[in-house]
Amino acid sequence: MSRLMSLLILTLCSATAFANDTEDCVRTKVWDTYGDGWSVRTSTTADLEFGKTKFYRSTLLEGRQYRILSCAEEGVKNLDVLLYDKDGQVLTRDDTDQRDPMLSFSPEATGVYYVVLYLRDASGKAPTAQATWALIHSDKE
Repeated sequence: MSRLMSLLILTLCSATAFANDTEDCVRTKVWDTYGDGWSVRTSTTADLEFGKTKFYRSTLLEGRQYRILSCAEEGVKNLDVLLYDKDGQVLTRDDTDQRDPMLSFSPEATGVYYVVLYLRDASGKAPTAQATWALIHSDKE
């Protein structure tokens, strides 16, 4: 096998390992909520650029409880998760310096909301990092 091919395989395996780590982390968090009546609405893995945001649009229903569960790859010191309304107002955000924050929210009205991920701090200031997040919901009050 050529050196180039070996390097390519090693690179692809490394990237896959990070994605699997973040996905496994969120998957475990989601499974831990099933017994309490929570269901998955959506789940996504994203490549985040240091110091930049990614927005995800979602329609949330009045009368339901929502949680946003997240996990970033090792080396991330602070992943911020925020929830905006359709007018761009921050409704809630995590206050932690963690790589796996969680938000809870119960909308007062059915409508369009935006989940925002922000890679605030990473060791070595890597230009990108992977994070996985899931939006789960429950009808329980």
